[in-house]
Amino acid sequence: MGFQPIALLSYAITSLSYLFTKPYKVSTASTRGAHSLRYLVFLPLGHTAGTQHPLHVCFHSGGFIGGVPESTISFCEQVAKTTGSVVVAASYRFAPAHPFLAAVEDASDLLHHLIEVGLQLWNVDTGNATTSGFSAGGSLALGLSLHNNLRWRIKACVTFYGAIDMRTPRLQKLIPGMPKDPFAWLGPLWDTYPPPPEKKYLWEDDRLAPGEVEDLSRLPKRIMLMVAGINILHAEQMRLAVMMGGRAEVAEYRDKWHGWLEIPGMGKQREEVFWRVCRFLRDALAMEEM
Repeated sequence: MGFQPIALLSYAITSLSYLFTKPYKVSTASTRGAHSLRYLVFLPLGHTAGTQHPLHVCFHSGGFIGGVPESTISFCEQVAKTTGSVVVAASYRFAPAHPFLAAVEDASDLLHHLIEVGLQLWNVDTGNATTSGFSAGGSLALGLSLHNNLRWRIKACVTFYGAIDMRTPRLQKLIPGMPKDPFAWLGPLWDTYPPPPEKKYLWEDDRLAPGEVEDLSRLPKRIMLMVAGINILHAEQMRLAVMMGGRAEVAEYRDKWHGWLEIPGMGKQREEVFWRVCRFLRDALAMEEM
């Protein structure tokens, strides 16, 4: 996969500090298919068997064609420390070998795996959960609330420049005057994620475009949208913000581009953004307890 070397290089540069001291454990989850999902587990400070902890599930970026959960280490570690949650960073199957709805099925299978083992392994309160995702992962994080067999509601969700409308073709999202995307050559690969036109039932699945769902009560009670201004996904995120009204908190960074939090040299700004998000998640969990 052509995208994977790029993803791995970016992760290696931004995560050198974790090379010898890994703040997570690695585990796997069985799925409905003949494969398993690899995920990372971050335990909060003072984690004990006698106290139940909230669950936070984070999905990495990669345009549905690549990426690794290690790219979210700094964020997940901060969420665990700040909110007291057990944090899981997960991967999923990629297009073109595995188009929609493989990734959303993996997200659903992971969640049900965590429901089964979370209490026993990490004393997780699986009924007290939040989610997050970067880019493509934002679609999976927001879409978790739309699974028909979900036993409980996601309390809050954060998307970082999320791809939350995959029904609209990529080329229709291009904005005149926007700087040239250095990764535009990957466009044909990104376009392999949506289902083929003849599979109309998949195009009607709300998890393909969770930001366009008609019944907003199906989405998490609180949503935070971290929006990059120089981004073809800008419009769909702002559209959801308007639809959600007071239930959505928007942080718009007009001079930032898609994926800016995941590139080298953004340490201080990344830390500030992650701290803002962690406060949002902590407050959302606190409101549920009141």
